[in-house]
Amino acid sequence: MSFQAEQTALVDEKITQCELPVYRIVQIHPTLRCNLKCAHCYSSSLPGNQEYLSVEAILRFLAFAKEQGFNVVSMSGGEPFLYPGLGDLLQETQAMGYQNNVATNAMLLAAEGKRHWLNFIDIIAVSVDGPPDIHDEIRKQPGAFNKMLKGLEAIKTVKDNFGFIHTITNRTEEYLLWLVQFALDHQAKLLQLHPLELSGRAAIEMRHMLPGQDALEKIYLTCFLLKEEIEEDLFIQLDSFHHDFIIEFPELIYAGKQQVIHNSSKLADCFRQIVITENGDIQPVGYGMNASYKIGNIFNPDYQEMLEEYYNNIYPRTQLLFAEVFEKIKTGSEVMINWNSKLHRLSNGISL
Repeated sequence: MSFQAEQTALVDEKITQCELPVYRIVQIHPTLRCNLKCAHCYSSSLPGNQEYLSVEAILRFLAFAKEQGFNVVSMSGGEPFLYPGLGDLLQETQAMGYQNNVATNAMLLAAEGKRHWLNFIDIIAVSVDGPPDIHDEIRKQPGAFNKMLKGLEAIKTVKDNFGFIHTITNRTEEYLLWLVQFALDHQAKLLQLHPLELSGRAAIEMRHMLPGQDALEKIYLTCFLLKEEIEEDLFIQLDSFHHDFIIEFPELIYAGKQQVIHNSSKLADCFRQIVITENGDIQPVGYGMNASYKIGNIFNPDYQEMLEEYYNNIYPRTQLLFAEVFEKIKTGSEVMINWNSKLHRLSNGISL
């Protein structure tokens, strides 16, 4: 059994044993304002951006999404702690019964004024790019690593359920063991490894850092070898699937048996994750899909009508897109697959 298969089987086993809910996620990008201008940013966030979605508009859609089977709110950005409505939004979503997850660079959490918002967060993930010099280089700010550490210490005074997110580049292999030890030293529960995607600013500034197949295979093997030794202390999530695993379980990338959708169907039965972009668009699966595949927009006055139109006109095209990505993976020579990247590229008319 592959490392990815073992990880999936482990999660499924824990869900069965503990009767945990199946997670269906609404990822929200309420603003593209950020205190950094990272080279690998897929959303081209930057300090000067002042636009943001209203809390009222987000909550209106989230009430509908709850009825549609979603149960997790995942805040991203931009830097979520620069979103002026974050505290109010998290309190309301918690009251609605959502699990609140937040991804952050943690640099603003040393300020006591923002720290109380941690009480409304269930899982917080801190982004780290590697050892201090590499982290500061990619973040384009000297001292960014040390500021992140100060924010991390603030998190640890309130939360024990936190993790780290790392963007895999062609240098990650060099310091993967450092990342694992760093996570263990800080008693994190999760280390999420996500391959660099060439969208946003990364498409311009990080093209030369795209990890190749050799690097991804070595990272995959290292994670497999580490699993038995550290699995009780740290869960490593590798956002890249082995080719054989996708072929055996095509439903992982929505390419299994084509689902028949009725107007009474719930959206969470179609997608494990949807995304609200900074302009209010509702995208399936992930940030970066072409707008022609969007489900709708949170400012639509009639969500049920919006969903019916989506099921009738857009969803069939989306299924065809999933099937096309699967066929290209099936006939390709790559061993490790970042299927999200392939899906986004093909949706935007970029050949694979």
